Amino acid sequence: MTTIYLRNFIGTWVQVFQFVIAVHNNRLPEFDKVHYELTVAILEIFWCGCLTQMKENRQAYYSGTTDIFRQILIDTLDAGKRYAPMEETSSKLTNKNSKF
Repeated sequence: MTTIYLRNFIGTWVQVFQFVIAVHNNRLPEFDKVHYELTVAILEIFWCGCLTQMKENRQAYYSGTTDIFRQILIDTLDAGKRYAPMEETSSKLTNKNSKF
């Protein structure tokens, strides 16, 4: 289980969320680039939601902006899920035709 903490405005560390890292063959999880990139993406999306909502609350953005932005992120995730099979097929073809 990985826990993400962020410092609030008064300097206190606050738990924001937790997520599970896959454990392989009952061993401790190993650090790898995929988990690192996913963690970075989660933090960036968290701040995107936080900042747009703060701007909306202060009337710097129109009402509903955060919901529109949320839908853009969801649509992008769905597009990536649809793209994955095409990328895997392309990688298999490239590796099959590779001379190395």
